[in-house]
Amino acid sequence: MGPSTVNRYLHSAETQDFAERLVRGLGMSGLFGIEFIADRDSGAAYLLEINRRITPGTPTGALVGVDRGAAVRGASDE
Repeated sequence: MGPSTVNRYLHSAETQDFAERLVRGLGMSGLFGIEFIADRDSGAAYLLEINRRITPGTPTGALVGVDRGAAVRGASDE
């Protein structure tokens, strides 16, 4: 009942459009997480939550020019 241990990212035009409209409508800026769940059978997306902070599943490395996988590997090589 804590943060998920596995995240699967699905690129969906439906969720992208909804997220963009939500952000504009709420006047959001900065870092935030919008989480959806997709129905396994129908593929329909359902909004789970909106967090106005970085969430554990948010991939942030590209935002600051860091390849997190390479950083972890580099740290383990030392």
